[in-house]
Amino acid sequence: MAEQRFIPSQTWFPTSLIARAAWFANFNTQFAAYAAVLTLSSYVTAVGQDNEDFQSIAATRLAAKNFVSAVADFLKNLTESAVGSPHPVFPLESFAAPPNDVAAGIFQRLIELRELIMAQPTYTSEMGAAMGIEPATDEPLSPGDVQPEIELSAAAHFYLFSAVVTGREEADQWQVWVRPEGGGDWQMVATATGKSVDVTYNAGEASGPVQLQVYVQLRKNNANYGQPSEIGLVTVNP
Repeated sequence: MAEQRFIPSQTWFPTSLIARAAWFANFNTQFAAYAAVLTLSSYVTAVGQDNEDFQSIAATRLAAKNFVSAVADFLKNLTESAVGSPHPVFPLESFAAPPNDVAAGIFQRLIELRELIMAQPTYTSEMGAAMGIEPATDEPLSPGDVQPEIELSAAAHFYLFSAVVTGREEADQWQVWVRPEGGGDWQMVATATGKSVDVTYNAGEASGPVQLQVYVQLRKNNANYGQPSEIGLVTVNP
């Protein structure tokens, strides 16, 4: 017998990992605010732990995807470059398990909690809309709800990486913002109008690989359009 799987309905829960992480972060905040009115305060800690672990594994999943792409680039340069080419540098990444080690069943718990929330006598549709658990309407996506997705891949050398952006909707251009993984000020390093762009990072005095945080901001008519993308990670090589 096939194992039973639980996936929330697309009528109220997003389908992409990035959008699901953003949804869960909002639900966690809004549910904590309404829990007392709904007499469901005992669930707040568990929801917070589920959300924290979901955010953690979502970020790790994106970092792992970028790492696989970087390894593929490393292999290509290691095997196909001419003798005498710059020595390829293996990408650096580190991964950790989610902090709370919650039990399996995050989506089942979410589905059952949604049903419980909506059954409370103090529940209103306004609360549901704020928490994101009311079924979506067929209205078109508003500009403020647009959020692009990014895919990052590093070249073998020269602190070069590529960014591919989907979900641009009506944007006529977009900006790439970066900062070192350890923190610091965000810098706008590229503007593009198509699907992808190559970026050369100014590493300053660094002499080895540098791990970067990267996000994209869509633009329309020379103004910000929609939400910034989720932050991605990429390791660029000297």
